[in-house]
Amino acid sequence: MDYQNFSAKTVSDAITEACKVLGITSDKLDYVVKEEGSSGFLGIGAKDAVIEAKVKSSVMDKAKIFLNDVF
Repeated sequence: MDYQNFSAKTVSDAITEACKVLGITSDKLDYVVKEEGSSGFLGIGAKDAVIEAKVKSSVMDKAKIFLNDVF
């Protein structure tokens, strides 16, 4: 599975959004912070935090893919 972009006011909000969309808990989420985001001055110039996230692949998932390819 490829990484998907998620953005929110904070990194933790972006992680929460990614978990909701992907239907997983945060311990099964693999993510990279692209932008921390900023609040700006009095809200002017505020930027959202941006992460790239995907579901962590487990050993079991990798084994299933391998066995499907072999057989």
